[in-house]
Amino acid sequence: MKLKLLAFVPVVLFTVNTVSIANASIVSVGVFDENVVQANSVDISATAYTAGQVSVDVASAFAAGQGGVIDFDNGTITDSNRLEATFAGGTKTLHVRNDERTWSIGNLGTGTAGALSGGRVLFNGAPDPFPTPYLNRFVFEDVTDQLGMSTGDAVTTFGLIVLDLNTSLNGGDNDLEFTITFSDDSTMSLMHTVPGSFNANDTFFGYQAPSGQSIKEVAISATNNLATDDWAFIVSPSAIPEPGSVAMLALLGMVTVMRRRSR
Repeated sequence: MKLKLLAFVPVVLFTVNTVSIANASIVSVGVFDENVVQANSVDISATAYTAGQVSVDVASAFAAGQGGVIDFDNGTITDSNRLEATFAGGTKTLHVRNDERTWSIGNLGTGTAGALSGGRVLFNGAPDPFPTPYLNRFVFEDVTDQLGMSTGDAVTTFGLIVLDLNTSLNGGDNDLEFTITFSDDSTMSLMHTVPGSFNANDTFFGYQAPSGQSIKEVAISATNNLATDDWAFIVSPSAIPEPGSVAMLALLGMVTVMRRRSR
């Protein structure tokens, strides 16, 4: 009788580690400048793109998985120079780096005082010594999926609220200069003074990239204590060449190769 040999094939189980919402620093929400928990609200829009406009736009983007509002009430910062915010139900993460300062999340309370949403805000620094200007530089790195791979999205709309200050803090007024750098390295700047009045001059600054571009970084120079709330962002897929453009590039490549061979 012949014996049949049975071959045992080992089965290897692969485990995919995904990034869950619980491991992320901040969880984005869909409402800009909410007024249920926090009665305080935006007083002024310093830019042509207003707080009212971004409220509508970011709500639509959030529903479509293409944006959100970072209100600093849902999570923490694990790296004082970096902020990571999940959106699209936790399937995407926006990575923002500060090349100039360290950040911290703090509690300013609810009701009519302090924050614009919930009770917590982002503290962006203070002049040392007053009123020496100091810089924050928000660099939008990339958007990744649950596996940490780039989604190909880039920030095309960004806005935030700069809180005014109690006049007893360093004399009050805060002279700000915003410089926005787009993906083609073009820039736009704005100078604006936020008076020290405590809850009467909370100011919104919002920017949209030109068609076909994205926002590369936002630099803010300030002369007084700086606290921000409700970062609104919208992302769009990075520009992809049209099929005709791809075909033309391929044809040019073939012509170049043929010319080199003929020589």
